[in-house]
Amino acid sequence: MVISDKSWSSQIWSRNSKSTLLSHLFITNQPHPSGQKTKMSILYQHSLLLLLFLTPFHVVSRTNTNQNDQTTLLNLKNFWSNPPSLSHWNQSSNPCTSWSEITCTANTITRITIRQDITGVVPPFICDIKNLTHLDLSWNFFNEHFPAGLYNCTSLEYLDLSQNYFVGRIPDDISRLSPELKYLSLLGNNFSGDIPVNISRLSKLTYLDLRQTLFNGSFPEEIGNLSDLEELYLGFNDFKPSRLPDSFTQLKKLRTFIMTEANLIGEIPGNLSGLMVAMELLDLSVNRLEGSIPSDLFLLKNLKEVYLYGNNLTGEIPDSIEAWNMEVIDLSANKLTGKIPDGFGNLTSLTNLTLFINRLSGEIPVGIGRLPKLNNIRVFRNNLSGQLPPDFGRYSELVIFQVFDNNFTGNLPKNLCYNGKLIALIVHNNSLSGEIPKSIGNCSRLNGLSLERNQFTGELPATIGNSTSLKYLKLDDNMFYGNLPEIPVNMIVYSIKSNTMSGGIPSSFCSSSFLEVFHVSHNNVSGTIPDCFQNESRLASLNLYDNQLQGMVPRSLMNCKLLQLMRNNPFSRLNGYSPILNMVSEL
Repeated sequence: MVISDKSWSSQIWSRNSKSTLLSHLFITNQPHPSGQKTKMSILYQHSLLLLLFLTPFHVVSRTNTNQNDQTTLLNLKNFWSNPPSLSHWNQSSNPCTSWSEITCTANTITRITIRQDITGVVPPFICDIKNLTHLDLSWNFFNEHFPAGLYNCTSLEYLDLSQNYFVGRIPDDISRLSPELKYLSLLGNNFSGDIPVNISRLSKLTYLDLRQTLFNGSFPEEIGNLSDLEELYLGFNDFKPSRLPDSFTQLKKLRTFIMTEANLIGEIPGNLSGLMVAMELLDLSVNRLEGSIPSDLFLLKNLKEVYLYGNNLTGEIPDSIEAWNMEVIDLSANKLTGKIPDGFGNLTSLTNLTLFINRLSGEIPVGIGRLPKLNNIRVFRNNLSGQLPPDFGRYSELVIFQVFDNNFTGNLPKNLCYNGKLIALIVHNNSLSGEIPKSIGNCSRLNGLSLERNQFTGELPATIGNSTSLKYLKLDDNMFYGNLPEIPVNMIVYSIKSNTMSGGIPSSFCSSSFLEVFHVSHNNVSGTIPDCFQNESRLASLNLYDNQLQGMVPRSLMNCKLLQLMRNNPFSRLNGYSPILNMVSEL
């Protein structure tokens, strides 16, 4: 409820309070025992008289300010055509207590946060709220040029216009925004052209986010002059091919720097450890950076996450490490050579190690398998060799283990699913051998198991067929034997080609609602083909080639798009329906 001037005055200056104050004034005005008034009593009298006559006017002035701000907000609502999301804004309610979009300090409106799918433009009169320090208009549908009327919000410290449809260039005089501005986000708009140099004159900025816009010009190296900057986001913009300015390394307070997909070229500036000492997250991924990784990158003691994937970086991974709080290292899809540093095995906070599609060689350091927080390791498509560290999964909740397309030998680590969190075990195209650990059959969250093109042997754990999570089973080109495991209820791809499996087609074959691929060619599978295909079956590819099957070929197989049945041994044992030529595919 808004208090009127009269009611406010009557509350502060009731008759009783006035008489109390006057009474106190007269008491204070009593003569000194010597018969003279003291200088102190005269001064106190004057002070109280001044308080008596001036204080009501001060209170009335502040109340008028509150009423004016409420009127401004109601005008704003009307300007935006009275959106339903602001229907609770009305004359009879108090913005400070009843309007969730408004925050007040000492009964004065200081913050506005409206994320309500507002359309149109931002009117200049929003700055009539003189004490406004925080304005968040993100996630709306404003579709104008940059609202220069906000230059009049002279107390603004926080401005978020992200996720709108603002267009055109950011004005060259953007430095006319409040000199107190610390936070500026224009993320996810349709601004184009250059980022103006004068943005660097907003000298108190600690946060600047210009990601995911349509910038197609340049970005100013003068951003490096924003000495208080702690977070800088320039990624996902189609800038002109540009080098990363050396001036950016002067940002000693910078903790987060993201410039993904920004058309960066050239080398990463060096001497990072002596300059960007506060850096915690560095993301320069998916650019055209070349040369080597700065040798002192991992000497940044506060560094926790680094993403340099998708560039043309060469040379070895730096092995000088003092960033003991590292959590994520992603150097994938480059041209890096040499070994994985032994020091990575001491990064006890590391959760994610991603080095795939490089030219790395040597063994995985044993210490990496013992890291207590590691849950994601992806080192596929390198030239790595040797045995896999035996402790993988024993000391951490491993979730993703992808080491395919390397030259690893020996057995699979026994404890990969020790903590029951593993969802992807992808190790194909190596020279691994031995039996599958029995624990894999009890891995309840496992979604994908790919072991093909290795030298595994032994029987498959029968418990694989009990999994409700397993969707992709690919065990081709090994030396497994024994009966085919039952098909898990949610299986999509079941492929055990080129082994020495025997027995019949699993009984669960007919109840597999999601099965799309069933490949068991080049085995010793016997018995008959179940006649259980329905029109609604998802089965698209069936390969039973080169087995010991016999009996009639079900006509229901007409529903299968890719079919390979022939050359069962002997051929005469399999007869009946024969697929027409354009349905036969050698898989």
